[in-house]
Amino acid sequence: MAQRTITSPGVEIRESDLSFTTPAAAGTSVYVTGFAQQGPLDEVLLVSTKQELTQLFGPPTNAAEKYFHYTISELLNSPATVYAGRLPYGKGNGDGFGSKYSALVYPVSGFNRSGVPTTLSNVTSGAIVIGAPAHVELTESQYLSAVDGSSINWANTATDTSRINASLLGNGGIVILNKSQLANNNGFEGTYVGIAGIQQFNPATNFDVISGVKAVNTDSSETKPTDMIDVPAKSLTFSLTSSPTDGSSQSISRVVENLTDYDLEAGSFNDYLNIGVFKLRKSIYANEATKLDYVLTDNIVGSINSHRVQLNPNGGADKTAFLGNVADNSQNIKVLVNDNISRRLLGGDGLNDENKPTVAVITAGTKSRTATNTGLNSTGLGGASNFTSTFNGFRLSSFANKLFPLGQFTSETVTTKFLGDIPTKLERSLDNIKNDEVYNIDVVVEAGLGTIHAVASAAETFYYDDEDYGAKVATAVNGLRTSGDVSEATSITLRNNYSTVFNKFEAFVKPPYDGGQRGDCIFVADPIRQILIKGANKKDLSR
Repeated sequence: MAQRTITSPGVEIRESDLSFTTPAAAGTSVYVTGFAQQGPLDEVLLVSTKQELTQLFGPPTNAAEKYFHYTISELLNSPATVYAGRLPYGKGNGDGFGSKYSALVYPVSGFNRSGVPTTLSNVTSGAIVIGAPAHVELTESQYLSAVDGSSINWANTATDTSRINASLLGNGGIVILNKSQLANNNGFEGTYVGIAGIQQFNPATNFDVISGVKAVNTDSSETKPTDMIDVPAKSLTFSLTSSPTDGSSQSISRVVENLTDYDLEAGSFNDYLNIGVFKLRKSIYANEATKLDYVLTDNIVGSINSHRVQLNPNGGADKTAFLGNVADNSQNIKVLVNDNISRRLLGGDGLNDENKPTVAVITAGTKSRTATNTGLNSTGLGGASNFTSTFNGFRLSSFANKLFPLGQFTSETVTTKFLGDIPTKLERSLDNIKNDEVYNIDVVVEAGLGTIHAVASAAETFYYDDEDYGAKVATAVNGLRTSGDVSEATSITLRNNYSTVFNKFEAFVKPPYDGGQRGDCIFVADPIRQILIKGANKKDLSR
C-alpha cells in the first residue's frame, strides 16, 4: 500500500488499497404471494425467519398453501429480504371483498365570516363544517356514473344525512367512494375512514381528533350515522387518543394528525383535509381472538379548493393540491368534492394577500371550540360572537370525529377454502407493491399460482390437488405434449388459464412506457407441474 504524508500540522492522508477487500453481501428483495390458512389479508409483510413465517401464516394445510409456504421457506435460507402477501380464500374476489360498491357521504354546512350559515358557494371567507356521514351501497352503474359525474347534481345548501341516498350523492359535500369493493364483516373487520381539518391540529394538546369507531351491522342500501353501532373499546388493541408527551403511543388520532412527512404551517393549510383509510383486522399477536388491531392503508391530504397547488418536492412545476386529484393515487378510494365547495366552476384558489386560505374546513364534533380557538381568526371569524353558538349547535347534532365504515357489510363467513378468481386476487396483491418508493423489490415469484389456477380449472374443482391426474387433468395436460399446434379444447383452456396468471406478472414487471407498472424488477415463473410430474411424485420426462 502506498502512504503519503503531508507536513501541514496535524494533517495526514493515507491511501488504502481496497482491491482485496470482500464486499458486503447484499441480499435480493423478493415478493411472494399465495394462499395460507391464516394471517393478514391484503397486506405486505416482511418475513425474516421460518419461525415468523409459521407464526404469521401457519403451517400449510393443502397443496395450494404448500407452494406459498415452501417458496418462502427456501428463500429464507438465502440472504434475500422476503416480503409476503396472503391471498384471500373465497369465491370471486374473496374474503374481505364484496360484489357491490359503497360510499361514505359527508354532509356539510357553510358559515360566512360573521358566523352566519350561508350557501356553500357564498363561503368565500368563513368555514365549511363537515358532519357525520351516511353509509350508502351502490350498484356498479351507480358507482360508474358517480365517478364520471353524470349522476351527481351538487347541492348548494347545507344538508343532513336524511336527504342522502344512492340517487342523491350530490346532497353531500365530501363523498368517499369504495372503488375496490372492500367489505366489512360482523366481527368489525374491514375498512374505516377518519377525517380531520388541518387547522384543528395543535401539537401542544392531546391527539383527539378521532374518539370512536362506528360500524354497520346490516346489509342496507343506506345507513345513517345514528343507525350505526359503536365498536366496543375493549375489542381494540390500540388507543384512539393519546397525549402529546406519550411518544410510544401510535393512537389513531395521532396518525390522522401526522399523515404528511412535512410540516403543515398553521394558517396556511386551513383548507386542507386529512383522510386516513384504516384496515381493522384480527390481531395476530393478541391472546383473544376477537381483538382488533389496525393498519393504515391510505393517507390522503389535500385542499378542498380545486385550484390550489403546492410546491413539487421533486422540482419543476407546482403540482395540484386538490383533495380529489391527490386521492386518484389511492388503491382503495376515490374522493369527490362538491363543486360549490371546490369552486371548480367559480374559480380562484381562495388565498388572501398573505397567501393564506380564507376558507377553513372543520370536522364537526372534534372539540368544543369557540370562535377564537377555532384558529379561524385570519378568516375574520375571531370576533364573531354568534359563530360560537351556531357552530357548536351544528357540532352537537352531527359528530364526525369517528372512524366510519367504508366497506359494504357482509355476514358471509368463509369456511371453505375456495380459490376463487385467482387472477383478480393476484392483480390486487401486486398493486400493493407497485410503489417502488415504498417497496424496493428485485424479484417477484410466481410460486405456482399459474399451476394452481390452470389445473384447478381443468379439474373443475374449487380447490387445487397437486396429486390429481384424473381424466380431465390428464386430457388437458397431454394435449400440450405436442410439437405442433394444440388442438384439444381443454388443453387450450389450460394453457390460456396459465397464461392469464403469467401475463399478470409480466405486465407488472414491465416498465410503464411498455404498458407495465414497475420496470425495475423481474419475475420467476414455474411451469405447469403436471407436465413434468404425474400424481404424487411420478416424473414424466419421456415425451
